Amino acid sequence: MEFKPYWISVWVTPLILRWVLTRAQTSKARRKGGAVIFRSTGFVAIYGVSCVLALAMVIGGWNQDARTLTTLTGTIWLLSILLLWPTTVVLDGTGIKSKHIWRPTRFIPYSEIDYATRTANRETVICGKGSLPEIKVSQYHDGSDELEAELRKRHVTYY
Repeated sequence: MEFKPYWISVWVTPLILRWVLTRAQTSKARRKGGAVIFRSTGFVAIYGVSCVLALAMVIGGWNQDARTLTTLTGTIWLLSILLLWPTTVVLDGTGIKSKHIWRPTRFIPYSEIDYATRTANRETVICGKGSLPEIKVSQYHDGSDELEAELRKRHVTYY
C-alpha cells in the first residue's frame, strides 16, 4: 500500500478547525488607544494561507496541460475566499464599526443603536435604528463573550 500525503489533510483539517473554534472562545479582544478591536484571527490566518494556495494553483496551473480547468478552479477559489473574508469589528468612543478588506465600512453611533442580541448560534447582531445597517459579529471573533460587556458599558440594550 502506497502512502498518499493528501490523507494528512483529512486528519489535520478537523484539528485546525477545532483549534480555531476553541481559540475564538478563549482569546481576548485587543485594546488599542480608546478602541476595542474584535478580529477573527484564526480564520484570517486560514483564509490567508488559502489565498496563497489558490494563487499558487492559478500560477502553477498555467504551466500544466489542464491549463484552463486549473486556472479557472484556482481563480474561483481565490474569489470565494475573498468574498468570505471575515470582518473586523471596532468599538471606539463614537460607535461601532464593521471593517472589511473590500466592502464598505459600516458604522453605527452608540446613540443610533436600537438593540443588540445574541442568536442561537452565538452570533451577536447589533441593529441600528431606522435604515441604519445591522452589524453581525460571529462566534469566531476574538473575545466574542467580551463584546456583550463592552456594549453594556456603553449603555446599549442587550437582549
